[in-house]
Amino acid sequence: MTNTTEVTPPGKLTGALVPIASITVGPRIRQDFGDLDSLAASIAELGLLHPIVIDKHHKLLAGERRLRAAQKLGWTTIPATIART
Repeated sequence: MTNTTEVTPPGKLTGALVPIASITVGPRIRQDFGDLDSLAASIAELGLLHPIVIDKHHKLLAGERRLRAAQKLGWTTIPATIART
C-alpha cells in the first residue's frame, strides 16, 4: 500500500477535457518553442502525460508547447488542469 499526501487544497484544481479553440494564450516569455515535431510525435506515441494548465476563463497558464503540439496533431480537445483562483 502506498501512502499519499494531498498537497493541493481541496477544490482549487480540477481536470477537464477542454476544446482547444476555447483556450486563449496571452503574452509569453518563451519565444523559441524548440522541436515541436518531436514533442508531437512523443504525444502521439505515449499520450499527453502532463495536462496543460488553464484558469477558469480558459487562459493558458502553463503548457504552450504541449498545446501547440496537440494542434499539430489535429486535436480539437486537450486534457487540462483548471486552476480555480
